[in-house]
Amino acid sequence: MNLPEKLLPLIDQFYVECAEDYVGLWMLVGDVRRAIPDGNSAQVMSYTIEILDGLLTSKKIVAGNFSEDKEFCQWKNSTIDTLERIREEWVALGRDPTIGEIVWFTVIE
Repeated sequence: MNLPEKLLPLIDQFYVECAEDYVGLWMLVGDVRRAIPDGNSAQVMSYTIEILDGLLTSKKIVAGNFSEDKEFCQWKNSTIDTLERIREEWVALGRDPTIGEIVWFTVIE
């Protein structure tokens, strides 16, 4: 990983949050932005994607969305496809994602 040292604690922190509940992308984005307040939007996206890459590749967390009946539906994409989807949807927003946008994460035992 090429993350700045001050972002490394976010990896475990995000994992713990996902182990306790469903966590939206916006939570990690906000944590990254607070940790690097001088960072531009491209850096925030890059670091966020890098954190997710490690957690998804190691299968510590899974990505998905909620159906209309509020059931979590895990994405069956590869990690590369999942990260590309997140990146594309984030770019299409033209801003940082907020509550409920793009993707949720959790731990599935």
